[in-house]
Amino acid sequence: MLITLLYHRIGTVEGLCLNTFEKHLIYLKENFAFSTPDKFPLNKTSVLITFDDATYDFYAYVFPLLKKYQIPVTLAVCPGFTLDDLDLPSTKRLNFLEKDLFTNESKKHFCTYKELKEMQESNLVKIACHSFTHKNLEKESDLDKEIVHSKRILEEKLKCKIDTFVYPYGKFNQIVCDLVNQIYKYHFRIGSGVNFYRKKMLYRILCDRVTDISSVFRKSSLLVYGIKSLLNQLRGK
Repeated sequence: MLITLLYHRIGTVEGLCLNTFEKHLIYLKENFAFSTPDKFPLNKTSVLITFDDATYDFYAYVFPLLKKYQIPVTLAVCPGFTLDDLDLPSTKRLNFLEKDLFTNESKKHFCTYKELKEMQESNLVKIACHSFTHKNLEKESDLDKEIVHSKRILEEKLKCKIDTFVYPYGKFNQIVCDLVNQIYKYHFRIGSGVNFYRKKMLYRILCDRVTDISSVFRKSSLLVYGIKSLLNQLRGK
């Protein structure tokens, strides 16, 4: 069974406390093996950590902890908000509110390609595509730009293969899903479920407000996540 955890912001005004997140990592490191969508063992529980959006706090706060504990994660990036490089104090890049993200003025708050490349080359951060401009793809008409073109840009800039897509807001329909399936090996949604077997669509559990990460792994919680996984599959989601 693969349990995939989802985080967004760490150590920012509205994000999860940095000390709390470090406790999450320590607990996970001590109790579970970290795995990938195509290699997770079927006879025991393993964990995959994912981060959406690639805001600068990931580079400033999360990446140093990943190096400290040698923990791999998947980071979903929107190339529409990614600059090549940026010479700006960290305080200004970290000073943002959720409502101000995903505008042209907010590019300074996201990781740059220089930072992404450094993290990717550490072999601890796998880059995934999070669409081009983080739009609700159920309502977006230019799917080629959001799904296909964004992959091409990330591969050109980072010189690596991008085989994973992460749906913005967890939103998609059958048309979107079919296109993603054509060009990506894996795709992540939210779903609040666990993954019982290897498949292309992976469910994730939102952990942005979780203070005690061990609560996710209680038998009662896993039962709920398991039921949600089954219901999602029955609905074709």
